[in-house]
Amino acid sequence: MPTSALQNLPIGNAFFTDIRRRNLLYVDKTDMIADLAGFHQSFFLTRPPGFGRTLLLSAFESFFSQGPQAFKGLKGGEAQLDGLYSTVRLDFSTAGNFTDLTDFESKFCCIIQDGFGKDGFQSNSNNAVDLCEELSSWLRQQPEDSIVLLIDDYDAPLLSALANWSLLLKVRIILADFYSIIKYGEPIWRFFLISGITKFIQSDIFGGLNICTDLSAIPKYGSLLGFTDEELDFYFDDRLKIAAAALGMSPEEVRIRLRGCYGGYCFEQTLKHHVYSPSSVLKFLSSPELGFKNYRMEREGKSSALVNCIKEHSLSNLSNFNEEIPIPVRELDFPQDIDRISELVLLTQYGFLTVGRIEGGTAFLQIPNKESRQFIEHHYS
Repeated sequence: MPTSALQNLPIGNAFFTDIRRRNLLYVDKTDMIADLAGFHQSFFLTRPPGFGRTLLLSAFESFFSQGPQAFKGLKGGEAQLDGLYSTVRLDFSTAGNFTDLTDFESKFCCIIQDGFGKDGFQSNSNNAVDLCEELSSWLRQQPEDSIVLLIDDYDAPLLSALANWSLLLKVRIILADFYSIIKYGEPIWRFFLISGITKFIQSDIFGGLNICTDLSAIPKYGSLLGFTDEELDFYFDDRLKIAAAALGMSPEEVRIRLRGCYGGYCFEQTLKHHVYSPSSVLKFLSSPELGFKNYRMEREGKSSALVNCIKEHSLSNLSNFNEEIPIPVRELDFPQDIDRISELVLLTQYGFLTVGRIEGGTAFLQIPNKESRQFIEHHYS
């Protein structure tokens, strides 16, 4: 029997140490986290919104700054770490909503100053060019393998500016300058992980930041984010029974409905790892008497970055989504420039389409679940 059945759910809580301190339910991924932390490498990871990228980075932050004791009692609790590290965590979601270049530049500078300031970097500049020069100079003074760098929602500023091409070009220049510094500071990073929704990171926007190993489609980490069927049964068995009683259904019927509403996602090309949206599952289980609501529509239905990019595209005919949609695998594998990304790739990266099967060099996309279908029907009707 799972020991976590009576634990409160971490609704809206993406802070690993807080979840542990408050004894909230945590679906344990620390074995994979500790495995990745053993590499002295740079990594890149994309997942749709609501899949727990921020919580993942928070867990990495805890492990590198506190050591294996941060994972005590969890799968990764016996892992080894070669010391404790200064950990810089930058969250670009706070720069994902701006009105003009000055507003973005101010938010960008605050993110860099706050993130690196904890390790001694000092700057009061609100000019991105000057700030990047100061950061570059400071980084050159740091020892090799001395800092862990974690970047969350790297693409939020780009997605925010999609509807304003002139502004987007200016934001690109600032980000290109910043990521060129990150690239040439590679010897400093003991570990580097950058995450987001989209796969722009190795395009020319980032000055050829090709130092990162892309984890997004590696089978070994296919369930690093998202809940598997096995995790659903182990961690939530009692809650599923409670939901079944509240809805007058059997537990198996609840599982089937959960899979149809919130599951069906696959992010790697062996197609062995299928997962559920953690955010939607947790919200359903917190109030099962409300039924199987569309929590993605509540969370992202007004996502202007996505909606503005797709509403004029060629797939506006809803019938195109009723069957599998073929796409070259290479289009999903390789980063695309933000000005040339296809609608199908964008919908897949956001999780409204997923890979159903692969034949040769062709992937066949399909709608993963009811939440996604309702989004597509709403915006393509």
